[in-house]
Amino acid sequence: MKKKLSATLLCLCLCLLTGCSSGVSQEEYDSVTAQRDELQAQVESLQAEVANLQAELGETANTAADGAASDSSRAAEFSALVSEVQTSFEEEYKFCSFSLQMIETYLSWDMAKEWTNLHDDYDIMTMNLTKFQEYLNDEDALNAMSDQEYEKLVESVKNQYTYWQNMSYHDISNVIDYLLEDTSAEGQ
Repeated sequence: MKKKLSATLLCLCLCLLTGCSSGVSQEEYDSVTAQRDELQAQVESLQAEVANLQAELGETANTAADGAASDSSRAAEFSALVSEVQTSFEEEYKFCSFSLQMIETYLSWDMAKEWTNLHDDYDIMTMNLTKFQEYLNDEDALNAMSDQEYEKLVESVKNQYTYWQNMSYHDISNVIDYLLEDTSAEGQ
């Protein structure tokens, strides 16, 4: 994810540099460069925050797994799965938000529809993950499920993440891929 984000940022910067050779004033170029540097600092800060949260999540999961009794192993396993999906989803949401902001800022494209879709999809995903987390409030019910019911529940969490990746995240990734292809075609 970090490599993809860095590659995207690099390509967007290259797009800007290519545009600067065609009559953009030095003052405008300096302003855009300053904005880029500020946004890059934000990206690095967010990446550090994600790494810290993932480490904290790992410690929490390890603590929960170590302290859990054998009959609550499902709860620990399910909690780790939901947390993993939540972390990945949040990271991808931040990437999408950052990408839309970059596209609007540097390419002056109207991305209102994409912003609306992204926020709607975020709300849906958050609501569904909250429903899954409610299972963790009743460990007895979770442990009382048959293996088949439990596997269906686990599969539902995984399907929810796949659903997210096929919604706005997919659309925004396609825009970024288009920009990267367009940039590489211009360079040839």
